[in-house]
Amino acid sequence: MTILTAVGVFSLVFGFLFLVSPGTITKMAEWSNRMISRTDDFVIARKKPAGIFLVLAGLFILGMVFLR
Repeated sequence: MTILTAVGVFSLVFGFLFLVSPGTITKMAEWSNRMISRTDDFVIARKKPAGIFLVLAGLFILGMVFLR
């Protein structure tokens, strides 16, 4: 239950970042490229669809956790 809630919140946060502040996502990706690994250019190039998908996935997961 806790893990699903965390995944839902994580998806919502990053989904809204993709939609509202794509520059922040780009900066995070650049930092990640230097510190951790290469990020997927496909997702970075398609910020809005990725953001919409993450928001919907987050809402779905949170709905499954809290509305069952």
